[in-house]
Amino acid sequence: DAAFYQAKIETARFYFARILPRTLSHAAMVKAGNSTLAALKEEHFSF
Repeated sequence: DAAFYQAKIETARFYFARILPRTLSHAAMVKAGNSTLAALKEEHFSF
């Protein structure tokens, strides 16, 4: 059905325009590690 495939194409366009670009910032966060979070002391979490 043509409408079905057109919807798939539009969904892909949305994904590539809005969702996929986020992967670069997510990758940067993962690569940065968690040293700042790991540096917090246990007392910092009990407030």
